[in-house]
Amino acid sequence: MKITNVFVGTVGHDPRSGAFEDGRAWANVRIAVNHDYFNGATGEVVSRGVSWFDVNAYGALAKNMAYCVRKGHSI
Repeated sequence: MKITNVFVGTVGHDPRSGAFEDGRAWANVRIAVNHDYFNGATGEVVSRGVSWFDVNAYGALAKNMAYCVRKGHSI
């Protein structure tokens, strides 16, 4: 069974990147995911904190992440 999670958040730092000895690229970032929601009864946005996630990428995706993603971007 395959489990897929989708997170939408804000990048906390510019990507760290490099290559393994075999030449395969790697990159990683941390993203902040807010737990805000809209309370329809009061008409206010309620903040319920933030969770941080480490995101690792390899190969072509890592190269793209290192080139395009910057701190503050939404991903």
